[in-house]
Amino acid sequence: MVLRLNFTKTGLAAFLSHLDLMRAMERALRRAAVPAAYSEGFNPRMRLSFGPALPVGTASVDEYCDVELQRPVVIAEVLETLNRQLPAGVEVKAARLLDERRRSLDAAICLASYELVIEGSVQINALEEAMERVLAKEQWMLPRSRDRAPRDIRGSIERLELITRTPPVCMHLSVRVGLSGAVRPDEVLGGLSVECGGCFDPAGISVTRTGLHTEVAGRLLPPWRT
Repeated sequence: MVLRLNFTKTGLAAFLSHLDLMRAMERALRRAAVPAAYSEGFNPRMRLSFGPALPVGTASVDEYCDVELQRPVVIAEVLETLNRQLPAGVEVKAARLLDERRRSLDAAICLASYELVIEGSVQINALEEAMERVLAKEQWMLPRSRDRAPRDIRGSIERLELITRTPPVCMHLSVRVGLSGAVRPDEVLGGLSVECGGCFDPAGISVTRTGLHTEVAGRLLPPWRT
């Protein structure tokens, strides 16, 4: 049996690395006496798996973690005891028991959504025109660091939309996620800034992941449905 947790990672917790988050969750589960299953061998490890890793500094209001259990638990009791043990900014909002035939989070999650808020100045008309050009492209090749070849990220962008035109300007970004990884919001923002001739500073943008989704019968749903 698997316990699937839906949790936030906000405030100072946004600056936890993925490894630090995993350690914090494992420590909290132990202290909350959740009957998690462990691997075998000389160095048993709690059987945990997480959704796509967040870049350090990116907040989220919709993260997921799977905990393999030795026996069923009472959800309400787990939520109460576990949240007392987690660091500030990491809060379990909901949990469900799933059977072991469920798809793993890596296999189930196909789309990630983000809210991008430009805190500084922006030339709004230039930004809109750049977004329209990007969405009209069949390919959008972005350079990469360390002398790696540019890659085409256009096919990964499902949605790129301006939500508000007045400060603070807000954009919505949805990108496809796969077992091979996903396009990072900072990559899109960096490319978009170049595309609009520096109409905004990509370093002055707050990024929050607002949703992780799975696809069932052509519909995007929360990863409870796997």
